[in-house]
Amino acid sequence: MVGAFVSRPFTLDRLEAMHRMFAGRAWVRHDVDVSLEAALAMARWENDREIHATYYLMSSSPFYSWPDACEAGAIMLGLGHRLGYHWDVREPWPAYITPSSDTLVSFHCPPAQYLWRDFRAFQSAYAPCWRGAYYADSRGRFAHGDPEDHRGDWPVQVNLHCEWWMQPKWLDDFRVTPELYEQFFREPMEATA
Repeated sequence: MVGAFVSRPFTLDRLEAMHRMFAGRAWVRHDVDVSLEAALAMARWENDREIHATYYLMSSSPFYSWPDACEAGAIMLGLGHRLGYHWDVREPWPAYITPSSDTLVSFHCPPAQYLWRDFRAFQSAYAPCWRGAYYADSRGRFAHGDPEDHRGDWPVQVNLHCEWWMQPKWLDDFRVTPELYEQFFREPMEATA
């Protein structure tokens, strides 16, 4: 299914080539929307290649529990990765996460007013410095340009969602209904086909 809507397939060979291209010139992050298994596979794969990324875990994901995310996060930290919080702004800020200037936050499906600005309470993955230097495969495709085609200034930020690379049949694996997809990703499921 993924190959139907991406110009280049999401393969581990491609991922390895991208990481070689990014070496020292890109900040790689992963919003863990769906699959802790895919995120752990990516974390181990990157660690085996001495690549360190930032993984943003979500307390309100309908696909995994927060206690399971905390266990996965401990493994990711042990592999040398950084952790942040992936916040769906439609949900209240969880009381068990204390924001501070060291707290790393990415927004799930961010509304425009959350983009390219600084926040006093935490470090945003959408800080002003990344405006025009941000790539994401959020819907299984690089909708705003492919980082492999980047010809501008470096560094850039690349947000890779682990499920597209490590578990490409996740829609089937998780038995994602069109209603759940639309509620979680705020677009019709057909937009990925």
